[in-house]
Amino acid sequence: MSLVKNSNIAVIGAGISGLSFVYFLSKLRPDLHFTIYEQSNRIGGYINTEEHRFKGELINLDKGPRTLRGASDGTTIIVDTLIKLGHSDLINVIPSNSIANKKYLLSPENELVQVPNDLSSTFNFLKSPLGKGLVPGLLTEVFKPQKINKDESVESFLTRRFGKSLPNNIMSAVFNGIYAADIGKLSAKTTLKSMYESELQDGSIVKSMIMKNLQKDTKKDTVSPILKDYDQKFKGIFKDAPYYPISRLQSLLKSFPMVVLKGGLSNLPNLIGEHLAKNNKIKFVKNDPIISINRNQNKSITLRTSSGITKDYSHVRSTVNATTFAQMLQNGALISSGEETSPTADIALELKFINIFLINLYIKKNVLKNHGFGYLIPKSNENNERVLGVIFDSDIEKSATKLLQSDSIKYLKSNEEAALPVIQPVFNDADYTKLTIMMGGHYWANHKIPSRERSISAAKEALTNQLGIDFTSLSPEDDFYIDSQLIPNCLPQYHIGYDDMKKRFLESVKEEFGERLSTGGMSFGDGAGVPDCVVNSFKNAANLA
Repeated sequence: MSLVKNSNIAVIGAGISGLSFVYFLSKLRPDLHFTIYEQSNRIGGYINTEEHRFKGELINLDKGPRTLRGASDGTTIIVDTLIKLGHSDLINVIPSNSIANKKYLLSPENELVQVPNDLSSTFNFLKSPLGKGLVPGLLTEVFKPQKINKDESVESFLTRRFGKSLPNNIMSAVFNGIYAADIGKLSAKTTLKSMYESELQDGSIVKSMIMKNLQKDTKKDTVSPILKDYDQKFKGIFKDAPYYPISRLQSLLKSFPMVVLKGGLSNLPNLIGEHLAKNNKIKFVKNDPIISINRNQNKSITLRTSSGITKDYSHVRSTVNATTFAQMLQNGALISSGEETSPTADIALELKFINIFLINLYIKKNVLKNHGFGYLIPKSNENNERVLGVIFDSDIEKSATKLLQSDSIKYLKSNEEAALPVIQPVFNDADYTKLTIMMGGHYWANHKIPSRERSISAAKEALTNQLGIDFTSLSPEDDFYIDSQLIPNCLPQYHIGYDDMKKRFLESVKEEFGERLSTGGMSFGDGAGVPDCVVNSFKNAANLA
């Protein structure tokens, strides 16, 4: 579908999905008019870096995502966007041999075991309780029978292919970090797509990996289809903007496991928002949530806000979670036809969400014995405190270094092939510790959410047992600062059968609203990560342009 010239577009939600969608579409179609509706008084959605003061010191505390995957199309597009907006100075990376790239799992004995990233750490991991049974599982996988094309849980899939060690000791922890989810309920077809397809196509995951590695050299410098399309569509739009060749940018970012932003990840939505606000064809409406969506006889869509304002739009893009979206559709159905629900809302309500409790801890001295990115807790650990994992924010901050140094900035306004800069790992041994403790998720799915005091007490107990932090020797007035936040319904749970549900949902949207309504964000987009949401926004904007 291509939008009619000078159409009015509404976007529901000013998180990264909504903002990036408007950013891309407004560049591709400068004739369009946009209204961005945000129910709160701030933009950014789940990306939220807060400034706090403790003992006269300004502290940045992240309440949501804080890092980006280096080797992904979405991250490349994000970095390119920041370059074009003139903010390359904010782009930092964590080199692969940096201290902050060390990741740990918590063993059943509450000891941190480094995830293998070299020969020494591999040997130590395999000697630990977490490595027991891992090698036999990997070696025998190629002989396991192939299953028919049917979805199953992550736990079932991995156990069937590799035995119990991999899901119990490793992947359960990884999924705690990504989805805060129970691997016994998550869809393997959705969340382990590459592995799932490898079994279907090659009969073995290990065999498929070996084949792909043998072919890797021939595809080393190939620009991905998404980035090729992105580069082609935006060439010429940013004539006077800083420039860095997209092929070189992709190659450069593949060298770094993580990208972080100076001052926190909130700089990403904030800078895009500031850029959009300068466009007189883009309007922000905050603190006035949409309460109903309904289609009119003239095929436009009417939105009604909580303050009673109604307006018709040629196209509506919703980026809010499926539960909120379903409520808007139900209210719209009631207004237009007297029905209490809509077919699309019924499907949307099938998707469930979980709650995360985040605790930010700042200590005015270095108390970590192991340094790195942090650790996750597998299901083989008893984990009475129900902690999902702990992020060592201070180590990430101390290890961050500029992606584009002064000697490479000169290439930004040139179409020349820029030489890839050599970036050395650093570690600023400043005397402070900053941690984020993630709690809840699937552990709270069938339980009442504990009080703030009880959760903080459990987190302190976990840090004492797992990291040896002695809170009795620290004064809350002088030595440490704690802040916490419950983030309700924040992560969708892609349960078994999700792909089929998503297909039914998208078909129902089209049947009910035609091409007048589209959806993005985490619920029915391309994944739960920030880069996934940005890629989904680009693809949908390009289709509408």
